[in-house]
Amino acid sequence: MISINTHTDQAGHPKVGEALLSPENSRRILYKLRDLNLLAERMRLDDGRRIDMLGCLHPDAPINGKVYYRLGVGDHSDVILGIDIKDSRLHLTISTTETGIPSRSRYLPMTLDQAGRARSAQIGTTLDPNSADRAELQAFLQELVLACLPASN
Repeated sequence: MISINTHTDQAGHPKVGEALLSPENSRRILYKLRDLNLLAERMRLDDGRRIDMLGCLHPDAPINGKVYYRLGVGDHSDVILGIDIKDSRLHLTISTTETGIPSRSRYLPMTLDQAGRARSAQIGTTLDPNSADRAELQAFLQELVLACLPASN
């Protein structure tokens, strides 16, 4: 299946009023997601599976690459969600805790809108890179989880 990046025009430029996400804003978002260290939060997928947020794997580590979250899926397995933002692209990976090798990977374009909010049009989520609002960060992280977990068979 071919998909078109909805955040750009056909020449690959951001829509009018939007800019590419800067490296500084990308790092700021990753630091905020790391510092959130979401523990003991539960969500349900549309297919009924329960997802438990089990925290950031390296909450004290500097941001040199990805931020990793451990997720409990249902009652039987844990997976690792990797989050990275480079060149205005959000890169999400899911890997098993046994191998660490990604079994699923998704790239999502990120832009900065006129209000200064980081935006991923493909999953319909925004985040102010300067925000310290825990609820906003949590909602953003939950959207990332939903965007990357595969549907149950």
